[in-house]
Amino acid sequence: MHERESSPGANSMIDLVFRNRTRERAFGPLFFKRVLSVAVLRSGLGRGRIEISITLLGPTQMRTMNKRYRGVDAPTDVLSFPLNAYRMSGLAGSETKRYNEIALGDIFICPSFALKNARRDGFSPREALAWCTVHGFLHLAGYDHERSSRARRSMDVLEEKILSALTYGSTSHHLRD
Repeated sequence: MHERESSPGANSMIDLVFRNRTRERAFGPLFFKRVLSVAVLRSGLGRGRIEISITLLGPTQMRTMNKRYRGVDAPTDVLSFPLNAYRMSGLAGSETKRYNEIALGDIFICPSFALKNARRDGFSPREALAWCTVHGFLHLAGYDHERSSRARRSMDVLEEKILSALTYGSTSHHLRD
């Protein structure tokens, strides 16, 4: 299933390309669009049009991708592939002014893996998939928690801000691998 959705936000537009390659149908493009809309606004990226792709994968497909791109032979909850290697602070600059559109990149989520971790840690399926979406979005925007403890704190604070706005509260520290 492949769907393309656009939604207006406060001064921004999210163009979401959504693909579901799993049998899980509880969460569709509208759920992910809502999460991304809040993430865009709370992160300060709410200018211009933003394009993001989200693909839901099964554990075998996610394991293959994780091994190929990260060298880890195991499934994971979320992988992100940014199209541009710049931080959010640079996104409001010349790219947005020139084209009024930012293609951030691709997020791959493995719902079964994320939901297994959520059950273990006492979080709802919505909380788990919202965290995966926010976490992936922040990686697309240039945040990298693996770079340093300072970078991790910075990403955690922004994750928390976004998830709190979604009323999911403090899931960011608990759902990470």
